[in-house]
Amino acid sequence: MRNKCHISARSSKVQPFRFKMRRQLDQEIAGLENTVPPPPPKGWVRAIRTALGMSTYELSERVGLSASRVLQLETAEADGSIRLEMLRRVAQGLNCQVVYALIPAESLDAMVRAQAHRKAAEELARRRRDLVCVDDEVIEETVPEQVWARAYQLVDSRGLWRVGDSTHGADPI
Repeated sequence: MRNKCHISARSSKVQPFRFKMRRQLDQEIAGLENTVPPPPPKGWVRAIRTALGMSTYELSERVGLSASRVLQLETAEADGSIRLEMLRRVAQGLNCQVVYALIPAESLDAMVRAQAHRKAAEELARRRRDLVCVDDEVIEETVPEQVWARAYQLVDSRGLWRVGDSTHGADPI
């Protein structure tokens, strides 16, 4: 019988509520990037104010700010430095609402699983350097299975997104 070095799989750490939350958010977010157009070059505030035929002075009266402050806020909105609280205040003065969302580049579940797989591969590579094994060929055959098994454990574990120490907060292999 061959002597194998095997990194055992522990029980799953997948949290059903987090899985369900990811799936629900993925469904709610799906397609949003296609429904909201990019902002106008000088920002939404200036574009809407101008389209309404409202002067900066008139908007300033509606939001309780000076006209020069409204111009500063329009510039800040266009360059992305306006505070959300202030944007909401100005939007209210324009009879508008602020719609705010983060749109992930891929599904949340795919991001978590890919991160768990990266962490598992890092852990396994570190552990394999420290192990003394009789049959390296057998080890190489089981590596993909061990990575996937460990990745499954890491999904929803604390420390999954920690930079550097991939074992911090998660059960070691």
